[in-house]
Amino acid sequence: MPQIDPIPTPKDIKPDWLSQLLNTPIKSVSAQAVGTGQVGATFRFALDYDDETQGNATSAPASLIGKFMSGDPVSRATGIAQMSYLREVKFYQHYGSSKPLPIPGAKFVVIDEATHEFALIMDDFPDHTPGNQLEPASLWEAKLAMGAAAQIHSAWWEHNELDSHYWLNGSRAAPAMNVDALFGTLWPAFCVRYSDRINDQIV
Repeated sequence: MPQIDPIPTPKDIKPDWLSQLLNTPIKSVSAQAVGTGQVGATFRFALDYDDETQGNATSAPASLIGKFMSGDPVSRATGIAQMSYLREVKFYQHYGSSKPLPIPGAKFVVIDEATHEFALIMDDFPDHTPGNQLEPASLWEAKLAMGAAAQIHSAWWEHNELDSHYWLNGSRAAPAMNVDALFGTLWPAFCVRYSDRINDQIV
């Protein structure tokens, strides 16, 4: 996995950058936002190659997924405070490719631990459908999700190394969450967002 400095933003994911990453000439790239983006910004990058490269499907993915910090200040602060960015990146850096898992493979992963600015470029599963948290899951979907979760957890079940990671929730090295600071960050935005649904008494 090549190291490409500095940490790219979505606007930096251009043909030259991807050509260097994939070691394959790319003619053009287009980006489309995907997902709901609670704390991050996720994009699907569609890649266009020359005819010769396009014919080699094994080395020329049609698209990639990129994850970055949210552009919204409150969402970004939440992702930093909860270590969501750090945790996902560190998972891919330490464990994402060490065993066969039901997760996308990472092509590029980097984070600035001081600012939590990050970039994660991974394989795309364009034929898959994201779940809808507002709708009940079918029995088939529930079994699929539980099976995938069990496979990921069992890969390192009771592994002593896990307790050495400060970024991993529940480990002995993890700091206690500053709930007061998190509440102070989220409360003003909550009041603004739901001002038309909650009265002063509820506030």
